[in-house]
Amino acid sequence: MEKLREVDVIIVGQGLAGSSLAYELIKRDQKVVVIDRQDEGSSSRVAAGLITPLTGKGMNPAWRQEEYLSKAIEHYQELADKTGQCVYFPQPVLRVFSSQKERAKWLTKKGEQDRWAEEVDSLPEPILSEHGAIVMPDGAWVDTLAYLSVIRGLLVEHEAIINADFKQSEVNVLNDGVEWRGIVARKIILCQGAYGLKKQMHTQASGHSNGEGGDKQACEQQAEWFGDVIHRSAKGEILTLKINGLDESSRYHAQGWLAPRGGNHWKAGASYDWQQLNSETTAEGRDQILTRLRSWIKPGIELEVVDHAAGVRPIIRNSRPVVGFHKEHSQLGFLNGLGSKGALMAPAVAAHLAQHLCGECALDEELDYYRSLSSPAAGDSTKDCELHRAMRVEIITGSLLHCAHRIISSVVKHGDTVVDATLGNGHDTLFLAGCVGAGKSDGLVIGYDIQPEALLATRERLETAGIDSSCYELHEESHEMLARNSAKAVAAVMFNLGYLPSGDKEIITLVDSTMRALASAAKKLSQGGVLSVMCYPGHAGGDSEALTVKGWFESLDTDDYKVTMYQRQGAKATTPYLLIAKKGDVPYIVKTAVADLG
Repeated sequence: MEKLREVDVIIVGQGLAGSSLAYELIKRDQKVVVIDRQDEGSSSRVAAGLITPLTGKGMNPAWRQEEYLSKAIEHYQELADKTGQCVYFPQPVLRVFSSQKERAKWLTKKGEQDRWAEEVDSLPEPILSEHGAIVMPDGAWVDTLAYLSVIRGLLVEHEAIINADFKQSEVNVLNDGVEWRGIVARKIILCQGAYGLKKQMHTQASGHSNGEGGDKQACEQQAEWFGDVIHRSAKGEILTLKINGLDESSRYHAQGWLAPRGGNHWKAGASYDWQQLNSETTAEGRDQILTRLRSWIKPGIELEVVDHAAGVRPIIRNSRPVVGFHKEHSQLGFLNGLGSKGALMAPAVAAHLAQHLCGECALDEELDYYRSLSSPAAGDSTKDCELHRAMRVEIITGSLLHCAHRIISSVVKHGDTVVDATLGNGHDTLFLAGCVGAGKSDGLVIGYDIQPEALLATRERLETAGIDSSCYELHEESHEMLARNSAKAVAAVMFNLGYLPSGDKEIITLVDSTMRALASAAKKLSQGGVLSVMCYPGHAGGDSEALTVKGWFESLDTDDYKVTMYQRQGAKATTPYLLIAKKGDVPYIVKTAVADLG
């Protein structure tokens, strides 16, 4: 019988997370094996490795930035001293304001963020801006390909790297460890990025009252252990450009970004696609990046595309990294969610996890994914709720449906286009028709449902109310198609999940189509628009759908969306709740809209 190889930790994935963790464990004299499938389209291999002190529309520092930046610099310098290979390059970042609104936003942040940025008096000649700019001296970039190569070299030295396509089904869970292909370890840690978070789906009859087709669906199960991790993923495309005549001493951010790589070559990015989650490059992604760059680079400057790459990165819990261990088998764990800030956060998070795996410390509560899911009691203050959730929580005593209607009616104007993503019996459709002034203006309501009886009931309700047929469109198809049927941006999208009241309770909304529909809705929503979703965790299938939808709302960028969860007073785990996302800076509800519900 062949002797089993014994190690301390098996790591799956040699991206930024897995590489950093392996290095930190080896430093602590731990025996590791890293399993990697050498995917050229992985986000770590495609990433530009940018460290940007203030990011997003809100111009905010990253979570724990002061701590994590110092640890990142120490990590990369230590590696350079050990191997002679420099992978970390300081580089100031110029943030060019694209509008007066953006400059005004900076002025509100100026005193608060002086540690990270200061205004500049002038910009290099080819850069266009009427609104000024700030410089961030602590900017930097990490050569991620070089970093992965250096770590791989160390792993080869320790005979600790295996090229293989990892499958969870090949792992035997033991009483005090795991075994994979003849290798026994105390722990196995998944560091697979978006690939490791592919949604687990079972073959089942699909179809529901509110927008799912009736075909059977199935997909390979990739996330058996941590299929409950709430996330969304984004595909990003990056170009390599040749640009002559642009100062290479700084990196530039405005609509998109330009990062110098020497010899008049620049990395440029990035596009975002929430639906086509693969590593295939597209003409649309390329054109999106070039169009944004040309909005702030002087005409006549040639942008020559010399390379084009794409990758998919995961976004978990408001874009923060997370660590988790299986609820039943503590020997199974994961490190994920580094997203676009992997170069900054990977060293510190990996070092902490290595310390925990070696028994040196308890797991940081704020990094512990499953502990962060625990909800505060209904009586907790809003401030306490915000410590536990990536959204504001409101406890109300009145109707959740009336709450949704009041919020939407405070935003939608006559002449707007709106969407009822789940027609049901047409009550919300009629409400939306009133909001857009159907019959009195050019307002339009677009509705979706897969059940003919739902369309019939809705049409009868609208006709009885005197709504002209030219003011609404009813589609007998899945709500995931909503982005296709409106050329204009929409002011509101309403979802009422679950099954058709008085209809077949076996036909329900399903997670897969609902998530695609939400992605489409966010894409079509206008600035100031409202996305409303009523969740029903109390029926079969509704609990997992509600949890996934809630996680998607929590993952929305807080610079772009104001997100609130409304619950009834005394709510239980099975009680319905309302999720609202408002796109943009304008408050989506006046005080009386909640206070006088009763």
